[in-house]
Amino acid sequence: KYRDLARPARNTAGKYVVDVRIFKERGDYRFQLKEPSQTAPVDYSKDELVRRLTTLKDERGRRLYTKVVIPQDSRLSHNEAWQFTQEILQGYDYYYQQYPRALGGNSLPGDSAVQ
Repeated sequence: KYRDLARPARNTAGKYVVDVRIFKERGDYRFQLKEPSQTAPVDYSKDELVRRLTTLKDERGRRLYTKVVIPQDSRLSHNEAWQFTQEILQGYDYYYQQYPRALGGNSLPGDSAVQ
């Protein structure tokens, strides 16, 4: 049972690191993605973000590291931020693909109340 708990630490070494951002603006969710080759994050709709992350996951596989960034002035509740983080990490991040129970849940991309 202990062996199931022990796992290597998640790290960026040799990974394709993308920043995924979420915040609220005038009551609407806004999503952004920044890839290593970009100098600034790019705005996406939720559907576009899911499609892009799915493409990156297909291309990069176990090398895709998704870094969720919740800006301090995001206007998100703790629950909204946590739910989005879980959804992104479990849906796309290499580590959570390898250790699906690492966050204690099993949400799938698009299953969130964060639309």
